[in-house]
Amino acid sequence: MSENICSICYEKFEDGYFDKEQSKCIFHCEKNRWNDELIKNFWIILQKNLKHFIVNDTKIEFNHIVFPKFEDDIKLNILCKETNSKDKLIDTANKFIFFNHCTFLDKFEFNFIESSGSLIFDKYCKFKSEQSFEKEKINFEIIFKKTEFENGLFFKEVEFEKKISFYDCKIKSVGFLDCIFYKKFYFDINDRKVINNFNLRFCTFDERVTFIGNKINSLELINNFFNSNISLIALKINSINFINNSFAFNLNFNNIANLDSIKLKSNNVANRETARTIKNSFEQQNNIIEANKFYAIEMQKMEEELKKADKVKISEWLIFKIHGLTSNHSQDWLLALFWILSLSFGLAFVNCVNEYLDTKLEYMIIDTLVYFLIIILSIFIVQKEKINNFYLIGLFYLIYGFTTKDFTLYNIVNNINPFSIMTEFSELTLLTLVYKVTIAYLIYQLIISIRQNTRRK
Repeated sequence: MSENICSICYEKFEDGYFDKEQSKCIFHCEKNRWNDELIKNFWIILQKNLKHFIVNDTKIEFNHIVFPKFEDDIKLNILCKETNSKDKLIDTANKFIFFNHCTFLDKFEFNFIESSGSLIFDKYCKFKSEQSFEKEKINFEIIFKKTEFENGLFFKEVEFEKKISFYDCKIKSVGFLDCIFYKKFYFDINDRKVINNFNLRFCTFDERVTFIGNKINSLELINNFFNSNISLIALKINSINFINNSFAFNLNFNNIANLDSIKLKSNNVANRETARTIKNSFEQQNNIIEANKFYAIEMQKMEEELKKADKVKISEWLIFKIHGLTSNHSQDWLLALFWILSLSFGLAFVNCVNEYLDTKLEYMIIDTLVYFLIIILSIFIVQKEKINNFYLIGLFYLIYGFTTKDFTLYNIVNNINPFSIMTEFSELTLLTLVYKVTIAYLIYQLIISIRQNTRRK
């Protein structure tokens, strides 16, 4: 009869503690169909064999173990004491406790560890179930290295008395609610691994918070207190949401790797406060150009707030809407130029059509329809981000040129001058007056937009 030698640890085990199909012991075998009795046996045999996991006076190491459900009354220091002679009890204080290549089928219990040392999950540990911890006080350092959380990691009302660190881990969702961090918080995830959601809510950080090389789809910081520096280094964030946070030191967003993509779409910024926080950060660094871009997003969010308000102020909302459409709140000089050209071509089309009309009623109806069509088409192109605005200008130019033979745009250029009517002593129609006022406003926005992108504080 062959001996029961584990293919992982090469130790000999009795039949009751060995899986012959897997050729693995009770520690290293898969535990898909385990009942309460088998789980109890696991902890009993762990207690008896714990001496095999004690490397030296400062290190305890578990390798390739598949952990079932933790029992409530199991603690590592008790196991250590019960497996050693009374003359030499092993205390877990100030020990480095390693879990290497381990798999946890159920929730890990920090109460299992009674130590003031370090708890280290290293070398591809895997947590199969959701890890959720509530109302705990952790007095040892926690380090996760190359660890995979298949169903998220969440802490609620947990006090961390020592540093907590993440290195190159795979996590879908991370959440900290009403937690206190007395020491450093370090989060360094390889940017090839994507975190869907990272939430910090009602947390207090007494020392430095560092995010490095993370790719986060949604980052939320809500009602937190940061009493030291927070560093955002080489981050890639698709959506960002800051609400009512307190920062003792200024944030630095210069090291966010995909900051340009965040600026391009206001949907990536959750609310006006988030945009204002980022804008203020750049202003504190005298980076006025970047601050202006987030000022535009702040105004867009203000427009959305006005739209959703219980009592919508039409006049105030309309001002924000027009300001955004015509120049992206004085940030996009090309957009202002597009509107100048678009409306000028519109007036030129109206003047061209008027040559074939006889009555004032026809003037009013046709002119209104033509200009209304030009404005609607222009708004559609502006809001359709995938279409270049100046494709429409090119189309207008071709239609205008072949219709009027004015390929040099002589009439267009003269119309753009908002004061030309004052020097020509020409008749001033209502449409022309509206056009002149609008062009003056757009020229002002063009100048301001150029200045916003080049000015110094």
